[in-house]
Amino acid sequence: MANDITINIDGVDYSRFLDFSLKRDLDDFCGETRLTVNATRDIKTGILNSFPIKDAAEVIMACDGEPILTGYVTGIIVDTTTNQHNISYIINDKTVDLIDNRLDSKQINTPITFDNLIKKVLDLSNIESINPVFGKIYAAKSTFSNKIAVINNAGLIDKFLLSEKIRMRSSEEAYNFINRYADKRQIVVNTDGNGNIVINAIGSETAETMLKNIDGAKDNNMRYSNFSSSSRHRFNKYIVRSMYKKSKGTTAPSVGIAYDNEIRSSRVITIMGSTSLTNAECKKRAEWEANIRKMKSFKYTAGVIGFRQKSDDIKSLGFAGNPLWKINQMVMVQDQDSNIEDEMLIKTVVYNQSADKGSTCDLTLVKKQYYTDSLNEAFLRKRQDKEVGQVMFKLPTSN
Repeated sequence: MANDITINIDGVDYSRFLDFSLKRDLDDFCGETRLTVNATRDIKTGILNSFPIKDAAEVIMACDGEPILTGYVTGIIVDTTTNQHNISYIINDKTVDLIDNRLDSKQINTPITFDNLIKKVLDLSNIESINPVFGKIYAAKSTFSNKIAVINNAGLIDKFLLSEKIRMRSSEEAYNFINRYADKRQIVVNTDGNGNIVINAIGSETAETMLKNIDGAKDNNMRYSNFSSSSRHRFNKYIVRSMYKKSKGTTAPSVGIAYDNEIRSSRVITIMGSTSLTNAECKKRAEWEANIRKMKSFKYTAGVIGFRQKSDDIKSLGFAGNPLWKINQMVMVQDQDSNIEDEMLIKTVVYNQSADKGSTCDLTLVKKQYYTDSLNEAFLRKRQDKEVGQVMFKLPTSN
């Protein structure tokens, strides 16, 4: 049977809980889990029943035996009332140390590959890296390892050449340093279910099935969809100005203009470039601004039953034959109600499970250009504040 969630904490398996929610987002480097336990007072002694999970405990979470989060308990929150108390355990991927670590200023020698650049950061963080295993999705291990592999799913990535200077800023977060140089190579970096660092090209995977909501179709698999579009942050004319031209011997201002003909001519915006740009670069910035605002004005979410892309029993198809819905997958969408028929990129996945609603999956989808156009202008890109993936559990306890 599919959608079986288990959690192993310090070598002890737990599989009974009241509800579960795990969020993964393409903009998240490190996921986060929240495990909530309801406990009551012992009738005879009056002592509160607790749950044997300690801070810094090692955690392996799996769906049908396939790892979905491997990390540590990083926080404990106790909320006490007269008759009961709730204990919330916060669990993060193994890569949480790269979120928290602030390293000293350091020049990194070039030439260097992006894979080895990440391994250098792991070494500076006193985290042992291991060689990845390719070609198969393995079941979750019963024993925890704090070692991290760097997995390159993006293919050939241009090396950083001798002429390129790579420097870690003083007190810079390790993950921020990695992301800065990921932008320069137009790739994204996330953490997988085993807690390893994964390098991906945008939309590098294709879903095994489509998302479908067509009146009368027998193979519909969407339980709901939400679509919204707003032109409030879009403009007809984009003007980008820079303080100086890059060419020597002149201080004349530069300017570039782009148009979005889908928007009425009465909407105009002027943007000052934060760096010195030529006329051509100002025009590229204006075109990028127009396109990325168009992409971000479109929001679409869809819900499906179960965590996996096919309804078949996982035992008959295996992990590869019936994969989980995952971020960074391209999927064909046919939604009659939202008037959408397009291939889209899965940006966010939320796995939900409860006793009353069963297992469901919520997907946020965007057009691929949402990422590719911004990544193609890496020197102009501003990374969004990242939402942290959350997992919430409520487990039954006895008196």
